[in-house]
Amino acid sequence: MAAYTPTGIEMSTRARPISYSESHIYIPRIPPVSPLQAPLIVHEKEPPVSGSVVYSWVLRFSMHLTLISLFENLFFWHFVSKSEDAALVSLVQAYTQGALQRCGSLTEQQRAIARDVFDLIFNQTRVDAAGVTAAGLRGTYNGILLQNSWLYFGGFLALFTGIATRHYKSDWPVIIGENITMVTLLGLYEWMFFSTVVLRYQSISMAELDRMVVDEFQQC
Repeated sequence: MAAYTPTGIEMSTRARPISYSESHIYIPRIPPVSPLQAPLIVHEKEPPVSGSVVYSWVLRFSMHLTLISLFENLFFWHFVSKSEDAALVSLVQAYTQGALQRCGSLTEQQRAIARDVFDLIFNQTRVDAAGVTAAGLRGTYNGILLQNSWLYFGGFLALFTGIATRHYKSDWPVIIGENITMVTLLGLYEWMFFSTVVLRYQSISMAELDRMVVDEFQQC
């Protein structure tokens, strides 16, 4: 039984395999396609960033600022400011104790002369009154700074609350967890830096203060 190729050539069903030289007979002919008939390839643009993604970033950023503002207030007013005051007071106490120890070796007559000289230079009543006034002014001024710092925190908190109440779905456990982790790590670093660097910084020594005081009095 014979079979016929698309070109009409008779071919036996038990014929030998087709050779490479004859393979062109059985390759279907595809008509050429003109450029006008070619399918139009449209390059898809990347989809724009959705509003939920932008909202998520804004929410994370506002929450981060709020927690940083809270941390800065607590860290400064309960650690930095008190450390600064304590350092200045300890410096003055160390200086006065050194002067008192030197006065211990003076005779009663020498002490009387020293008190008279001290009274000529400093009026204790005026110095005490000025100190009380300065303490009150400092407390009032620092109170304004404390109020401003908490107002900053309140502003960030209001901003975060306004953003958080928007009607977008958010992964709150992830957002809260990552922000608390970041602020906690920042707080640990700040505490370590102040404990190992700032608080161990060597300020002006007593010998340098003595030289400055003596040089000032020598100019009288």
